[in-house]
Amino acid sequence: MLNKGRQLITSRIKMDYDYEKDIARKERLVQPKQEFIDGHTTTFATQPFYHVATALSTTTPIEYNITIITQTTIDRLNKVALMVDRWQAPVSVAIYVKDAEREIPLLHDMLSSFPSLLQFADIHLMHANNTRYPVNNLRNLAIINARTDFILIMDADFVIPSGTHDYLIPYVQVAQTMKDKLAFVFPSFSSSLDPSLLPNTKAELLDLIKQGHVNPSNLNVCPKCHGPTDYEQWYSADMAYKAQYKWNYEPYLLFDRTQTELFDEVFKGYGFDKNSHVFTMAVMGFKFFVQPESFIIHINHEQANWESTADLDVQLWDALGAVCDLIPEVKLRYNLDSHARAFDEPLQAECVSYDWFSA
Repeated sequence: MLNKGRQLITSRIKMDYDYEKDIARKERLVQPKQEFIDGHTTTFATQPFYHVATALSTTTPIEYNITIITQTTIDRLNKVALMVDRWQAPVSVAIYVKDAEREIPLLHDMLSSFPSLLQFADIHLMHANNTRYPVNNLRNLAIINARTDFILIMDADFVIPSGTHDYLIPYVQVAQTMKDKLAFVFPSFSSSLDPSLLPNTKAELLDLIKQGHVNPSNLNVCPKCHGPTDYEQWYSADMAYKAQYKWNYEPYLLFDRTQTELFDEVFKGYGFDKNSHVFTMAVMGFKFFVQPESFIIHINHEQANWESTADLDVQLWDALGAVCDLIPEVKLRYNLDSHARAFDEPLQAECVSYDWFSA
């Protein structure tokens, strides 16, 4: 998700000119844009369960253990349909509606066109209110209205292997019996292949990696974002192993929603929306384990503008300022020393830095 924007930013830093010497630009960027500030307190009209999944009972105990959580706009709902086709289990989808008169009929057309979406997706609507894309508000809407306590966070433009829900049931059972808080990591990849050609097994995935058709997500652009997953270990792993959390890690996770906080809704637009939540989980004591078989693959597409007129680097700076406030607040909330590093995170005095673009 961050790949193209981070490439843009880091190439500017390294090639165009020395940002450290451009003091005026630095001071301007550190000050958040007004549209970002205004978004902190904006509320949204919502319609939970605008569409109720037809294959999921509303009156008897649900037979499934895990719900995928995702968020999208109407124009990318077809990507969610690809995800649901393979998952064949509950999906809680929050849709950002910008023009209800035009988009609601499109939604009904999509539901008629994609049977799996009709059957397995509970759809919740959030109506736009003059902010950047409210990614974490949308995630929280989907989480609150999920059918199960165990949730798998995914973005709309990812696909997952068929059969993954049932494969994960033993992991859920282990987490339910452990005193420790556990979250299971899904190694994340990206590909420009037609989605119908994307693999359903680890063996098929490894073949496509060798052929250069699939690659780990963002390792060249942001090594810390997925590095702790340790892809080289995963390629040969046949059992789960612990990922050593360090700041900026942003894996896609399966966890029990009752054990953690919701996503911080200050983050709107581009940047730190997921990193900040994983950091909070780490401070709360979660242990992260990489399961050895399943994975998710990003369907490459053109970078979105995140419902903002601001460039991606400006949006990222705004989010950086917010995360620099969040880090010490979270540590204090869970009785950690806000002046000492816990997970290689920046301390507040050094946090707003260009280093965080390429970290």
